[in-house]
Amino acid sequence: MHKEVFYAQLKLLTNSSTARDRLLDKLFTYNYQLEIG
Repeated sequence: MHKEVFYAQLKLLTNSSTARDRLLDKLFTYNYQLEIG
């Protein structure tokens, strides 16, 4: 998934810290998998 999609979703979820944290967690996990991949 592209970063733009994550950031777009992040803007939609800014009112929900829990959802935002989950989204950031997915983003970092995805980036980490790219790094070690």
